[in-house]
Amino acid sequence: MLCNIDSNLLLFLSMNDLIEIALNQGISSLITVAVFILVYKYIDNAKKSTTEKFIEKTASNLEHITSSINRTVAFIDNITSKIIQKDKEKCRIAIELSFTSLNKALYDYAKETIINNNIDIKTDIIKSNISHLVNNEYYKVYSTLALYQVNDERPSTAMKEEWKQELIEDIESIIFNDGLNTLDKINTMDIKLSIRIEDYSTYVYNKCFNK
Repeated sequence: MLCNIDSNLLLFLSMNDLIEIALNQGISSLITVAVFILVYKYIDNAKKSTTEKFIEKTASNLEHITSSINRTVAFIDNITSKIIQKDKEKCRIAIELSFTSLNKALYDYAKETIINNNIDIKTDIIKSNISHLVNNEYYKVYSTLALYQVNDERPSTAMKEEWKQELIEDIESIIFNDGLNTLDKINTMDIKLSIRIEDYSTYVYNKCFNK
């Protein structure tokens, strides 16, 4: 009888073998097989259900972790972007203020020299002072801009040595121009230096920001 078969052995028999044995041994054996099949299916479904739940839970956890990572990456990107923007803004302001300071220092000296009107007597001293002043103020700008970096470019590297000579010649050509009166010299100096230094400032800015 099927009932006498070891229950452990039933697990290793195919479904067709079980049905064939049951048919050979009568209705009671068939009922036994039916019950066994139901229990087997229940256990199999329970296992499958547990596996599916595990898979679903794992998938849900992975989705949650991925979402958390994405939010973290987005947060870091946002912070980094804000830092970069702040650095760019600081650099932009530094360029503007540095060249404005250069303009003011040169203009103030030139204006004072013109007003004092001792040009013919102190020509050599004035020229020497202009040269020293331009060099000092130029390297003040250079040192300030060397502290910043935007788009892998330090603004100071965009500055040109020939600018010093251009500024010296501009100032001297106006101060020692006998065809201009005091007021004309001051106004011309203001316009000339403003245009020249604004060109320098724009050049440095474009070198850093318009890559």
